[in-house]
Amino acid sequence: MTLGMTRDAEHPLPGKTSIDQMPARNQLKIAILGTRGIPGRYGGFETLADHLSKRLAERGHQVTVYCRKPFTTAGDVFDGRIRRVILPSISSKYFDTVVHTFLSVLHVLFSDAETLLICNVANSPLAWIPRLFGKPTALNVDGLDRRRRKWNFLGKSFLHLCEVLAVFTPSRLVTDARTIQDYYWKKYGKRSEMIAYGAEPPPDSNHFESFGLSSRRYILYVARLEPENNPELVLAAYRRLQADWPLVVVGGNHYDASYVESLRAMSDSRVVFTGPVFGDGYWSLQKNAGLFVFGGEVGGVHPA
Repeated sequence: MTLGMTRDAEHPLPGKTSIDQMPARNQLKIAILGTRGIPGRYGGFETLADHLSKRLAERGHQVTVYCRKPFTTAGDVFDGRIRRVILPSISSKYFDTVVHTFLSVLHVLFSDAETLLICNVANSPLAWIPRLFGKPTALNVDGLDRRRRKWNFLGKSFLHLCEVLAVFTPSRLVTDARTIQDYYWKKYGKRSEMIAYGAEPPPDSNHFESFGLSSRRYILYVARLEPENNPELVLAAYRRLQADWPLVVVGGNHYDASYVESLRAMSDSRVVFTGPVFGDGYWSLQKNAGLFVFGGEVGGVHPA
């Protein structure tokens, strides 16, 4: 295909080799679509794709993750048992996801993938296409995306349509929280597979000290910095506190840098903006926080 596509498996993590832990008859060829790809360094679905692909590979399955430029590059270090397909997209919050997933679907139709996981309710209009080619498709819808304040009327209307289509287009509907599962059942009479995210004991690390922090003496707020996650509310509430614990804001906004700058402008000197942090660095910040603040309105369970 001439889509600016890159397939790579030449930059595995040191010490990682192919394994065969399951009989061949039980091996599946699985493709994960709809995220920005691995390694996970954007948000929740990318964290899901990163961890899920590793665990599936450990069980002996053949896993392909569709990745998006410029969030992934050919030089990334990742688990070499996993195949990546890097495709282009349009750098726009309105078209980025759907355009990339459309290209991914076109590619996966002619691949050896046997079953697909598509992430994001916005991709529901595409979930029926692989089924025509005999490829069962699960769709993970995340939260109630149409209620996010960042969308205009047309964006919310499109996502409402996607929500309705999610009831019909995939082979299986996946939700990650009981409230979302209940929502689809009560509103549409649609049963879904509720698969909650797990967690790992974080490794010992002093990475948090690189931000000038002391263990158990800072407040942690982690989110993509956009209105429905209420960073302004968190910052305004913190400004009223006469506290010597710094507020650590972990996250960013790839599509709206001016919004992030406005948050910096309303903050005092006690606020530490780290930008997006992933991997051991994030686990270190989480493990050593004295208080965690959650401000999301409409997301799922935020695996990031």
